[in-house]
Amino acid sequence: MVPDTFYLNDFDIAEGGTLLVKEWDPETKTYSGREISKTVGHVGKWKVDEITKFWPKEDILEKGIQIISLKLMVADPIYPVVFPVKGHRN
Repeated sequence: MVPDTFYLNDFDIAEGGTLLVKEWDPETKTYSGREISKTVGHVGKWKVDEITKFWPKEDILEKGIQIISLKLMVADPIYPVVFPVKGHRN
């Protein structure tokens, strides 16, 4: 699976769309021929000024931003755990 990745916001894509990722060789400046196609999950789009509500712009420019993608483990529940309410029957 293609992990969460930063892309320059220079193309239109939406949740449920298809992303075709082609491997680029920076040394030869050509595509290798390897590619993968995946269905798009969440799409987040931000501009620097929108992110400054979370961190000061100086910190963003100095340290950058990272996206962390967590892998779903086999033992992880797919659906949130629902705790029963005392006296309530499902």
